Amino acid sequence: MTINEIAKLAGVSNAAVSRYFNNGYVSEEKKEAIRRVVEETGYSPSPQAQTLRTKKTKLIGVIIPRLNSIATNLVVNGISDRLETEGYQILLGNTGDDVSKELNYLRIFNENRVDGVILLSSMVSIKHRLAMDKLKCPVVIIGQKCEGCNCVYYNDYQATYMVTNYLIEKGCKKLVFIGFSDTEISNGKQRRKGFVKALKDAKLPCEEEQINTGDIRKQSGYLIMESLYNKYNDLDGVVCASDKVAVGAIKYLQDRGLNVPRDVKVVGHDYSDFSQAITPTLTTVKYSYEEAGAKGAAMLLNLIREIPLLAKEIMLGYEIIENDSTR
Repeated sequence: MTINEIAKLAGVSNAAVSRYFNNGYVSEEKKEAIRRVVEETGYSPSPQAQTLRTKKTKLIGVIIPRLNSIATNLVVNGISDRLETEGYQILLGNTGDDVSKELNYLRIFNENRVDGVILLSSMVSIKHRLAMDKLKCPVVIIGQKCEGCNCVYYNDYQATYMVTNYLIEKGCKKLVFIGFSDTEISNGKQRRKGFVKALKDAKLPCEEEQINTGDIRKQSGYLIMESLYNKYNDLDGVVCASDKVAVGAIKYLQDRGLNVPRDVKVVGHDYSDFSQAITPTLTTVKYSYEEAGAKGAAMLLNLIREIPLLAKEIMLGYEIIENDSTR
């Protein structure tokens, strides 16, 4: 089957069939006629022919920091769902939190003529910017605020400030923080800053020893909590930058014979299913990860279609989900 034959069977022009397969405007009547012929004949346009004709591969490169992340999976779901409705497919590059691999994937995707790139990174360095400047296609960053770039990010600072303040309003006066390294700008540096600001505004003690930051993905929340408790056995509130670490912290406190939330209140970040299955269920901050993926994909589609966008930044909100670990 050819486009010419499809057009004859549907009673429309060749141009209408071409627009149909390239997501251009076609009246509902003609669209239905073409769709019916396509279903009856089983016709599928050749990807190679479409690429030669449109100069588009219908492929999007998506660079992610890790596969074993609930947040990352939700973002990718949002990206995939939005792109699939427009006939695009994604090529996934997993970097394992290795910056050099992120830069390498930018080069690989550029060489393999993807139509666009979506980057989920814990930081955007000068090297990242130089690599993105070399891209022959548009790029959108998700998860980080990046001046002069198209990006979708979360209000990590305000979210952590508010959830810390929430504990203070619950009566907590000696709080500790378990967070990511400052090299991870949003969920690391910004969340730590939000915690510190909340304590200072409430005129509560804020010492360096109250804050434990590092590679908490590789460390046990249980062991980190033990270290902090040995320094501050009068603590009454714990702010964790991830639900996974919060679960480990609760387990340690319970093993010490403490009651959560009566003796110590604990909050997390990222709202994961497993944190709602423990006892007590975890109070946590919920971010709009799937929405971020969908908005980032929509932004990229506009850039691919050459709809002019001045470097656009979209900041998404958050929600504090109150559960038994603070009641």
